[in-house]
Amino acid sequence: MPAEEIDKDLLEGLRQARKRAQHFVLICKGNDPLKLLVDRKRPRDGELRLVRSDVGGNRLIRGVVEGDGGVLVFFVQDEEPKVKPARLREMVAQQTEIMIRPEYKVVAKLPEVR
Repeated sequence: MPAEEIDKDLLEGLRQARKRAQHFVLICKGNDPLKLLVDRKRPRDGELRLVRSDVGGNRLIRGVVEGDGGVLVFFVQDEEPKVKPARLREMVAQQTEIMIRPEYKVVAKLPEVR
């Protein structure tokens, strides 16, 4: 069985997030993370629909991700996602072969992405 290909866009987005804030969208099915998009630009709805249908997700979690030491902090509004950080860490490790330490932080206003 061939090994899963590395998601170079996600890998580069996470590297940039360690330096400065980036937008993220986490596509989930229930509480299982399927795909993480990280970029300086906010993803367009059309692009999200295509990716969501490709991976079979039914929920989107949007926010801003920023590096804080060895931790990547995922800032979200409203309420903390039900996706466990350990599940997110496993998914990212499978898709990029790097280990991250994710944390969620609920805020009233998301940090600015420059």
